[in-house]
Amino acid sequence: MNGKRAFFNPFRMLGLKPADGNALYDELHSKKVAESSSLEEALLIVMSKIIESTRLLSKCIVNCTAHRVDRYTELAREIHQQEEILTKDIISSDVTGSMLKSLLTFPHRLARIGDLLDVILECCRVKTHEHVEFSDRTEAELDQLFLLLLDMMTNTRDAFNTPDETLLKSISSESRRLGGLLEDFRLAYWQCCDNRIRAADSSPLYLDILNAIGAVAEHLEKMCRTLLELKRLAGIHDERGTVAHEGLRSLSYGAES
Repeated sequence: MNGKRAFFNPFRMLGLKPADGNALYDELHSKKVAESSSLEEALLIVMSKIIESTRLLSKCIVNCTAHRVDRYTELAREIHQQEEILTKDIISSDVTGSMLKSLLTFPHRLARIGDLLDVILECCRVKTHEHVEFSDRTEAELDQLFLLLLDMMTNTRDAFNTPDETLLKSISSESRRLGGLLEDFRLAYWQCCDNRIRAADSSPLYLDILNAIGAVAEHLEKMCRTLLELKRLAGIHDERGTVAHEGLRSLSYGAES
């Protein structure tokens, strides 16, 4: 993101229509933040890389191939690199005060999600290297969790684009549902350890994956809360007449070249 560009309203985002959103999203994970023209697009790019990484991990649980690991590693490297770029560009923008503090939480949380996904990858690697077998029930539980997590991620990316309050609140509801499943699965796991065969050496890996998934969901929910707060802050700015009709388009984003 070389050069100073217009800083778009963080809750208007790109203004994409749902009809053409899917085609764009399919390509976003292959782009770089440096190629983006706005903060909103940069956030969408990083979130799309996280979604693609999570899809790969959901497959690695069953079959951790070298190709999948290499592709994940490439995406993980890009997520962390672009988090640094995004943070620097937000700091160099004209945004100040509470809004700046709120915006800076996005790259931070996206990077932390990347760290948690790395934990899951390491579990997959150990599982493969040490020939640890997950039961059909365990794999089914993880599949259910990954599907719900991916839905939360996709909805969060949609919220970056169109932060509808109903959508944001639905993500919080999904987070609570996922938390309930995690509790149920942990309890069922320990109850079954004495009565069923679940390989003893699989328990640390399984529980580490559950913990990482839960922590990712917490970060997603907190980002949605921040989006709601940004909507409130922008509303205050509008009422005070300190921001033009175009919202934050009058502010600058990115460093001067």
